[in-house]
Amino acid sequence: MLAVGVILLTVTAMTSVLSTYVLLQHENHYWQWNAFMGGASTGLYIYLYSTFYFLFKTSMYGLLQTAYYFGYTAIISVSFGVMCGFVAFFSATLFVQTIFRNVKYD
Repeated sequence: MLAVGVILLTVTAMTSVLSTYVLLQHENHYWQWNAFMGGASTGLYIYLYSTFYFLFKTSMYGLLQTAYYFGYTAIISVSFGVMCGFVAFFSATLFVQTIFRNVKYD
């Protein structure tokens, strides 16, 4: 489980760096929210998949079970979204600082 978490965070960081590089190549310097939201989209995916799982794979019914399931799913999805968004933003920030630190002035 730890290996899967490390792979998730590594892929999130590398994807963020790549998308930030593409944005900077096209002279779009508003990369901060794009980096965060790219990583945070993992939380949206988790919530959408859990909705699919609830509708087609479980046999839960009733207001209490539904509220309990979707309440905890929302908490988990937001937590994963913020965690992956932070990793993406932090790695993109380090990347931008590194490339601008190494710019040569002529």
